[in-house]
Amino acid sequence: QCLDSIGLYNNKPLYKANNYITPRYKENGSFSDYVQKDLREYDPHKVAYFLATFVVTENGRVENVIIRNSISKGMDVAVTKLILKSSKKWSPARFKGKPIQTEMSYEIKYVGSINPLDYR
Repeated sequence: QCLDSIGLYNNKPLYKANNYITPRYKENGSFSDYVQKDLREYDPHKVAYFLATFVVTENGRVENVIIRNSISKGMDVAVTKLILKSSKKWSPARFKGKPIQTEMSYEIKYVGSINPLDYR
């Protein structure tokens, strides 16, 4: 009932991560903090949205990073490298006590600073 099957990956069932069935990032801090600490130099002056998906296998490996919504080529490369570098830092999702592979989403939303003087 909690599983959302989205097909096969490496000839094994692949499920969409959700609030009930999800891998856990094992390092100190959140996965978002891990990625963002290396992206502090990127400071867009406008609203921007980035979305990537990736698979966490039943062994905790990260594979198949796909950029779904890009901000820039440089950021795509940087985030892809960071996500892949987090491989083996995940505990796989489990269902009925067994590890399963899941597709995770990672998004970044930037809202540039709003300066009232820009609207005169």
